Amino acid sequence: MAQMQGRDSALLVLCVLSAMAYVVGGDGAWGFAVNYQDWASKYNFSTSDVLVFNYTANSHSVLQVSKPDYDSCSIVSPLKTYSTGLDNVPITSSNMYFVCGYPNHCSQGMKIAISAASTPITPTGPSATPGTPSFGPPVGTGPAGNSASSLQSGSATMVVVSASFGAALFLL
Repeated sequence: MAQMQGRDSALLVLCVLSAMAYVVGGDGAWGFAVNYQDWASKYNFSTSDVLVFNYTANSHSVLQVSKPDYDSCSIVSPLKTYSTGLDNVPITSSNMYFVCGYPNHCSQGMKIAISAASTPITPTGPSATPGTPSFGPPVGTGPAGNSASSLQSGSATMVVVSASFGAALFLL
């Protein structure tokens, strides 16, 4: 990494990242008491977001399934299986489908289809003038209490992502 000198090394730009964590169902756990399609319709998900499934592990599970398996509530050939009771599932494609892996739970409403926009991580915020630090708006916090920010100084960029399920620091 190049060594920074002079007035430009004091220039800091805080950028807002769009990653959010969503607790599926909101205050309710992954169970029978929530209309998941109504819940999902309230949000604009992106492929950088994370779904958090909270549930009792001995009573439910989460299966990522194909669209036909979602429509028919088939639990025979899941794409992925989650069973810890606190599963953090990254949204990795524009359409993802999840059902409960216990027999008959899907047909009783324990299923959710997620549509997400593909969003690259791009810096936002006001332009800075040399020697005058400029900071963008406060870092976003999603329903699961996550936050993300990027700090840039010269040619180095530090990205900090924190959430209720962990934190990560990247020096780019």
